Amino acid sequence: MPEGIALETAALFATTETAVNFALDGAPRLGERVAVFGQGVVGLMTTVLLARSGAETVVAVEPRDFRRSLAADLGADATVDPSRTDPVEAVRDRTGGVDLAVEVSGRPETLETAIESTRFDGRVLVGSWYGTKRADLGLGDHFHRGRVTVESSQVSSIAPALRGRWDHERRRETAWRELRRLAADERIADRLVTDRIDVDDAPAAYRRLTTDAEGTLQILLTY
Repeated sequence: MPEGIALETAALFATTETAVNFALDGAPRLGERVAVFGQGVVGLMTTVLLARSGAETVVAVEPRDFRRSLAADLGADATVDPSRTDPVEAVRDRTGGVDLAVEVSGRPETLETAIESTRFDGRVLVGSWYGTKRADLGLGDHFHRGRVTVESSQVSSIAPALRGRWDHERRRETAWRELRRLAADERIADRLVTDRIDVDDAPAAYRRLTTDAEGTLQILLTY
């Protein structure tokens, strides 16, 4: 890690590099409208980077109040609670339909919502890793008539269209630079790190992620 980076800030590097990869793959153009579905640590980092891009509007979609509030503080222009309103209608009311939807909720059922939230010729970037969970999609009228593009994004590789100019080293340098900026401007580690748990108590950390997700974001294991 570079000199001058606090240890807790450096612990967010992998997440930052993932968010940088989403920004590169999504490539929001000047004036475009974007929605980020899911505001866990990866979603929040993606939201803040896209808010600093040329996007006109960034909407954060997240059911937990604490995470929606933090997304707004970090640059989201609007937030949507999908547990209290129809998220497709809410996103469309705020944007007229997004040009780019980034799905990082980890919930396969959210992918269809992201598709339905896009405008004609919109694109959906799937950053979630569903593992063994299957996405049951209704690819009906809007998907076909709307010419919606669904694309995967994964930090293990650079998109083929970028490989002539980008490699892993350049992306790492970009992620460190963005993390430095966020540490200086937003005190990002102070805002995202909610728990510090001794490594001997690691099972308790995983239980906390499933039983107290409302107030928990980034957990650090201490040694």
